[in-house]
Amino acid sequence: MGRNVNNLQPDGHGWRARLGVLTHDDSAISESELWTMAPDGVSLHTSRVFFADLATFADSPGPEKAADLLARLPLQAIIYAWTVGSYLLGTTGEQALVSRVEQHSNGIPVLMSAPAATAGLRALDAERVALIHAPFFTDDFDEKGAAYFREHGFEVVHVSHMMPPVEVPHPNTGSVASPADIYEWVRGHVPSSAQAIFIGGNALRAIGVIAALEEDLRRPILTANQVSLWYALRVAGAEVRVDDYGQLFKRSCLEAAEEVAQRRRVGLQRSAAVLREGDGCAGGGAVSGLLAGDVVGVFEFAQVDDEVAWGEADHVLQASEGQCVALR
Repeated sequence: MGRNVNNLQPDGHGWRARLGVLTHDDSAISESELWTMAPDGVSLHTSRVFFADLATFADSPGPEKAADLLARLPLQAIIYAWTVGSYLLGTTGEQALVSRVEQHSNGIPVLMSAPAATAGLRALDAERVALIHAPFFTDDFDEKGAAYFREHGFEVVHVSHMMPPVEVPHPNTGSVASPADIYEWVRGHVPSSAQAIFIGGNALRAIGVIAALEEDLRRPILTANQVSLWYALRVAGAEVRVDDYGQLFKRSCLEAAEEVAQRRRVGLQRSAAVLREGDGCAGGGAVSGLLAGDVVGVFEFAQVDDEVAWGEADHVLQASEGQCVALR
């Protein structure tokens, strides 16, 4: 009997990375956008959090129960797809929410979309940003979003939400704004001074306009779900390329590793390494200061008391808060 190994088809196996997603119980947007962008070898696994209203969405035990279920899988990262939550809670409240959920994630890092956006903007060397929000955002959300990014060191040169305003549909399958609506709003409102644009709202289907807007505006476009995937892949150490969904995916892999390490208060000692073409980053050659682990292979997280250190798959690194971990 002959063997035909040339006709094997993708089967959804997450042999490069397995990522979890926490999302509203009645929204289909985040997971469908993430599935669409995910390259071969990356699998997405969703757990739903009951949504009654914004005031109670982060309250216990909803997020914790959803994380408990995801933590039964061997995941490399969990995307918490809730941009406006970071705006409403502020940086301190956001960190408290992540810390609370991570107590139920079995050591898997939980990544919210707004911190992913700040990491993405830094990777793009963008200091002046425009914020475009979904039509179900409000003036108050706009103001809190601008304050959030200013707190993280960015100059917000424009913020608005699409008009006319609409209520979030329940269930939400993504019909509140067409790609043409999003395209026209961004083109008509983003000033020339903006170095990058963030389209906020995980429940807004927006990834389809990224390439067209980047081609016309000649500036990088970030969306809530796109930048969440970028961030999670890099935290997971996945050596993959994502085409057609923005300049962001062509940037360095280093920033996300540093961002999470800083949040976990575990130092990273750098050493020069050689970056290969195809490692999921643009360019190649010797890179001074690149984390050796970015090149050696896939990162894994090792639980050390209440902290998580970076390590290679066969080596658990012992580190406590404030100490430095050498990756070699």
